[in-house]
Amino acid sequence: MFDFRFSILWPLCALLIVGVIGFRYHEYVVNRHYIINVNTACDSSVEKCFISDCSPAEDLGCPNGPYKKIEIRNADAPKCLEEHQCTNFLCGTIESCKATYCSEESLDAGESCAETQNTEPLTAASTTEKVSL
Repeated sequence: MFDFRFSILWPLCALLIVGVIGFRYHEYVVNRHYIINVNTACDSSVEKCFISDCSPAEDLGCPNGPYKKIEIRNADAPKCLEEHQCTNFLCGTIESCKATYCSEESLDAGESCAETQNTEPLTAASTTEKVSL
């Protein structure tokens, strides 16, 4: 009796393992159902951007310039985002996309918030210089 249960149990376990592996392969490779986290370029004059304390010359994974963090389902991500080459990427109408801008709560180790640059043009009313005749 022991041999009969043992001989049935191993093929069922093997079938279960193959089924789980096949399901996960289909979900991750075929359907691309997983979340990617990407840093993309950010305009610090308009948005609250992150800056990294590392140096791009020393660390190849270090972001070059201000960036924002994007979390998006891989199936919905444009090719440029996957290749880290998107400029001025906006989530727009993509439901699975979430952009994170710099705040005290969203800072990770080695990050800080970029100073917002004031790009307001000077006008005659905003100057304080007096002209004497």
